[in-house]
Amino acid sequence: DCVLQALYKLPDDCDTACLFGHNPAFGAFVEAFLPEKLLDLLQGEAMPTCAIAGFSVETERWQDIEEQDISLFWYDLATA
Repeated sequence: DCVLQALYKLPDDCDTACLFGHNPAFGAFVEAFLPEKLLDLLQGEAMPTCAIAGFSVETERWQDIEEQDISLFWYDLATA
């Protein structure tokens, strides 16, 4: 997954990171952490235009993170 590959490259003294990108990479990454009920409401499109997601990562070294170290703590969609 290219999002995880980007996280692996962060320096270990980095406490906070913001990643910006497009689908399908970000959609696939976010889908792994969204509750199934919410994903059903989104009709399978985890990251529609202008969606934003926040994650918490428990690790000492970015290159050592695994999916179980990552948790979704914030998700929002733009509304018209």
